[in-house]
Amino acid sequence: MEYLKRFLKSIGWIARGVDLLVAPLTIISGLSFRAMKFIGVKKFPINNSLFHKIGFFPIVNHYYEPQFDFKGYSQKIRHFEGIDFNAEAQLTLLHSFEYKQELDALPNVKSDGGGYFFNNGSFESGDAECYFSLIRKFKPKKIIEVGSGYSTLMAVEAIKLNRMEGEENMCTITCIEPYEMQWLSDIEVELLTQKVEDADLGLFEKLEAGDILFIDSSHIIRPEGDVLFEIFEILPRLRSGVLIHFHDIFTPLNYPEKWLKEEFRMWNEQYLLEAFLSHNAKFEVVLALSYLTIYHKQEVCDTFPVYAKDAGKTLGSFWIRRL
Repeated sequence: MEYLKRFLKSIGWIARGVDLLVAPLTIISGLSFRAMKFIGVKKFPINNSLFHKIGFFPIVNHYYEPQFDFKGYSQKIRHFEGIDFNAEAQLTLLHSFEYKQELDALPNVKSDGGGYFFNNGSFESGDAECYFSLIRKFKPKKIIEVGSGYSTLMAVEAIKLNRMEGEENMCTITCIEPYEMQWLSDIEVELLTQKVEDADLGLFEKLEAGDILFIDSSHIIRPEGDVLFEIFEILPRLRSGVLIHFHDIFTPLNYPEKWLKEEFRMWNEQYLLEAFLSHNAKFEVVLALSYLTIYHKQEVCDTFPVYAKDAGKTLGSFWIRRL
C-alpha cells in the first residue's frame, strides 16, 4: 500500500488526464456503490471484504452519513450561549507578550543548521508565535505533545531562551507521535512512538500549573479513537493551571470553506471541544486565535510580527486552561 501511495503522488502532474480517463469508471462504480448502500453492504460480503483490504468505503449524500456536499454552504460567525470566550483576559495576556524581537530573529526558510522556520506549510506564523510566547511567559517544566513536528522545533527555540535566563527554567518535552516522525529522535525530546490511547494516563497527571499539553492529533471522532480519549480521559485528569492546546480549531467559525468544499475533510473535533466547553466551569479559554483575528485582529498583529506580514492567514490554535 505504501508503494501505491508513492506512485500516486508521483503521477500527480497528469491528474487531469487521469481524471478524464477514469470518469466513466467513476460513474459505473458510483452507481453500484450507491445501490450497495441502499440494499445493505452486508449483503455483498465479497465487495465488503475488498473495501476493507483496499482501505476504502463509500458514503452517500444522506443525513445518516458524514456530510461531504457543501455546495450551498457559506462561512459565517457562530454564536455560543454556553462558552465564555474571556475576551478581556485574552487581550490582557496578548498584551503581556514582549517577544517580538525574538520572533523576528527566527528564520522564514529552512537553514542548514536545522531548527524551526516559519514557511514550513504546517505550523506557521501566528499559531507558532503564540506557542513560543506562552512557553516564554509561563516557563513550563514539562510539555507533552500529542502529535509533533514543527511545533516541537518551535518549543525547543523558546526553551533555549528560557534556559539562558536561568537553569531553573529547564523543561522536558515528551512527544507522543506514532507516525512518520522518526527525525524527532534526533532532537532533545522523549519520543513515544505509540498512539495516545495507549499512553500511560499517569504521564498527564504529572503535569503541573504552567505546564503544557499540546494536542494536534487526528481531529476525527471515532469509537475508541484519540480525540475521545483526549477529551474524556485526559482532560478531566489534569491538575489546575495546566495549559491545553488544540490545533485546527476555528471557533467561532466552522472549518475553512476550502477544506469542506474542495478537500472534503470530514473533521469534527472542533464541535466536540465546543460542547465540552459549554457551561464548563472547570476550564477557561486562554487564547482562541480564530476568535481574536475576527474581533481583535490589530492586537494580534501588534503582538505577532511575522503573522502581521501575512495577516490574511487563518489561524487555528485554541488554548484553554484547567481551573
